Amino acid sequence: MAFKSFENYNLAQKRYAKWFEIVESDFLQMMNLYKAGYIFPLRERDDEGRKFIFIQLKRLDPEFFTSADAIRWELNFYYLVKMQNTI
Repeated sequence: MAFKSFENYNLAQKRYAKWFEIVESDFLQMMNLYKAGYIFPLRERDDEGRKFIFIQLKRLDPEFFTSADAIRWELNFYYLVKMQNTI
């Protein structure tokens, strides 16, 4: 199941590359989402070595953020976690 998720992620990254590009204004919006507590990883891995990422939808304030902001942040966040695991 995890392999299928990464396979789908990699496919999305190839098909929708523009969503993975980060310009400065996008970065600032993503940092605001992070600071709002929308998405964060647990520091420790579980017994099987998995990294857990929590998303709190209640932190997605529609006055400041769009669903597109959230999706782009999630995609790029997963990419950052993936890169951290390969370095």
